[in-house]
Amino acid sequence: MHASLNTHQRRCIAAASATDPRTVQRYLAGRLVRSTSAVRIERALEEAGHDGLVRSARVIAAGVER
Repeated sequence: MHASLNTHQRRCIAAASATDPRTVQRYLAGRLVRSTSAVRIERALEEAGHDGLVRSARVIAAGVER
């Protein structure tokens, strides 16, 4: 599952967060991404008005999900 963003929106988030679109795809699917990437993706999601897709509570500083 890739939440509710289409391909174009995922690419826009990737560009705004300076990450690869595949990293955004992994983040939205709930898979592990580096903590620095997660922070940038979360910021880009919030700025684009997609606050409901941010999962920062599940990502800890070390980049490990629990």
